[in-house]
Amino acid sequence: NVHSHGTWGTISTAAAVARLDEAPAEHVRAIINLAASMGPANTWTPALEGATIRNLYPGRSAFQGMLAVDLQRCGFTGLDDAPSDVYGTLLADAFDQSAAVAGVDALARPGADRERYRIEQNYFKLHACCRFNHFALDAVMELRRVHRLEASAVGKVEVVTIPFAVRMSEPAPTSSLAARFSIPWAVAASIVLGRTDPSAFDETALSDPRVRDLARRVVISTDPAMSPRHVDAPTARVRIVLRDG
Repeated sequence: NVHSHGTWGTISTAAAVARLDEAPAEHVRAIINLAASMGPANTWTPALEGATIRNLYPGRSAFQGMLAVDLQRCGFTGLDDAPSDVYGTLLADAFDQSAAVAGVDALARPGADRERYRIEQNYFKLHACCRFNHFALDAVMELRRVHRLEASAVGKVEVVTIPFAVRMSEPAPTSSLAARFSIPWAVAASIVLGRTDPSAFDETALSDPRVRDLARRVVISTDPAMSPRHVDAPTARVRIVLRDG
């Protein structure tokens, strides 16, 4: 339930700024411990309801990460192992230290698998909405293209996707931001408008009765075997049912 933009960004920013500042290892460790106790534990609810405070998450976490570097210089101290305390008690049930640094030592060896650096596994959004919409949208856009589907011919759309999708199943979002976190809306807009760029989620699109009607006919179900955590794991199945059967 914790929104990642407001948590991971604090520690990662702190570590990056400390590295750019050429801080010694013991200072970097102290800065990470400070940052772990400074990350805002934000929930997904504002995003799902379209509250734009959600847009502050990345900036605020980055600010806190930079502040951690200055606080260490000023003599502030943190726990010896703040990530275990914060992530293992407040944000989760446990914290696996070995998993957090898995493969890091190997990166220093010649020929190491450098893909373990998460920054080299970046994800580029080709749809202007939450990534968890993308799994279904990739399938819908391909079906629409291959079968030359017209929106008026679509009776309903059945989407099976990751378990988190149950929180993104509101068919009638009330704002542009909320629409970006609605699978039914994104799917309907992609079929009716033929696009998933920002204009599929703006005020004009929100007032389009064709999109609103189809969004109510997008059925969401989940499969616990589906996960976005692994590139080889399935993430969505889509079935488009036409009015003529």
